[in-house]
Amino acid sequence: MMVDRGNGGRRSPRCGGIIGKASLKPARVDHELQAMLAARVAAGRPVRVGLIGPGNSARCFLAQVPSIAGRRVAAIADLDRSAPKAACRTRRLGAALIARTRFTDAGRDAIHDERVEVVIEATAIPAAGIRACA
Repeated sequence: MMVDRGNGGRRSPRCGGIIGKASLKPARVDHELQAMLAARVAAGRPVRVGLIGPGNSARCFLAQVPSIAGRRVAAIADLDRSAPKAACRTRRLGAALIARTRFTDAGRDAIHDERVEVVIEATAIPAAGIRACA
């Protein structure tokens, strides 16, 4: 979801979102988030992600998982339970990641999974995302 924060609708070249007028400079925010993530990595506490709807956006996210420290996929929801496992195998995420990931056909299961800290809704179809999260 993109939010216009009064900048005239300029798109961010880094993330595809709308650039806003924030009280912190973007570089400072990036630095602070990177520092917080580094602290979690050092403590052995990666951010645990729940992913709903492994379409193209979710597959791009899954492809990045092995190369970025500090993220762990805890749950993946899709109406077809075999699709996320196939996406994980295609992205060469390995048997260990697949074994520790909960696969479900209901988005609400990923949302309410106590291991999940952040949920990414990547269905690409707003109505499906709403149904998945209801």
